[in-house]
Order: sequence, then C-alpha cells, then structure tokens
Amino acid sequence: MCDGLKLKPFNFQGPQKIEFLEHLGEGLYAHVFKVKILGKIYALKLFRFVYDHNWPSPASDTDLEDRELMSAFYNYSEPFSCECRAFGRLQGAGHEELAVRCFGYVLLHEEHEHALMIRFSDLKLDFNGDIEYPGGEDMRSRFLGKDGRASPIRGVVKDFGLEDEENLRPTLMRKIFRDVIKLQQLGIFRIDVATR
Repeated sequence: MCDGLKLKPFNFQGPQKIEFLEHLGEGLYAHVFKVKILGKIYALKLFRFVYDHNWPSPASDTDLEDRELMSAFYNYSEPFSCECRAFGRLQGAGHEELAVRCFGYVLLHEEHEHALMIRFSDLKLDFNGDIEYPGGEDMRSRFLGKDGRASPIRGVVKDFGLEDEENLRPTLMRKIFRDVIKLQQLGIFRIDVATR
C-alpha cells in the first residue's frame, strides 16, 4: 500500500519567506511562479485542488462522495501527491539528474497566499478545479484539517531553468528518450516532457 509523500519539505532555514516575482504560466494541474527564497531564484509550482475526475483512477465508476475511497486514491492519483512521490523516488534512487532539480514541497502559509493573490490580482488565480473549468466546485474545502480550515495551497520548489530550444538537437532528443525509459524503469510513468 502507498504510504504518502516521499519528498521532504523545503528547508526555509527559519520562517517561511517567499517573494513572488512573476507568474510563468499554468497547466491543467498547477500555476508556476518565479520566486525568490533565501536570495535565490526558484520556480514554485503551486497545485490546484483538482476535480476527482482529473485523477488517473477508476474513481469515475465510484461514488465520488465516498471520502474513505477517495482518500485511498489520494496518494496514488492526486497530482500534488504524485509529483512529490515521483521526485522523492528520484532522490531516493539517486537519479535526480533525470528531471529538473526539486528542493522540496511547500504548504503555503496564509500570509503568502494573501500576498500571492494581491500581487497577481489581475490573473484572478483560482486553485480549485482545473485550467478548463477553474472554480467550478470548492474542492479545497472537501477535506478540512483538524482545525476546520481548508488545506493550504501545496507546491514544490524547483530549479529555475532557462529555455534553450536552440540546443534541442538529435543527440539531446536521444538523451531525453533514454531518460524517459529510466523514469519508467523507476516506476514513474505519467511525465510531462516539454520546454517551458
């Protein structure tokens, strides 16, 4: 049975302090931001609380209101959990070079969420749903914490890479293909190979 996240939390070396610099883009499951933490530039991928039908699972044939069942799928199928498990697997197996370096996960504090929403108010960011139907349902409040509050926005801190399409030559493409095979051998199947 799956036993949860394998990735360690990001080490802020004290209180959580994040400076949001730029919204880099979004995908089906997340928004990506350029941030400054401890004087360094990183990419911070903040995950949406996606609809259950976005999870790769047989959940579409079941009662989505069955919290016990959906909780069982969470560690295997929910995108944030999957990403943390994949990066944790790479770190544990000593193969971090197969992906952009990941420094750990973040549970965004309320003051940072507030700062994020103010800084990017023109984007009308929504962390419920997916890119096609944001905010259609309050997924975030489905599983409240012990204190009755909604879950914090979750994310992963990664190296801030630079796009380099000019060097995307056959030799690099062959390396990427070999890396995909290695990822699959490690049990990591749902991957996103793209230049961004």
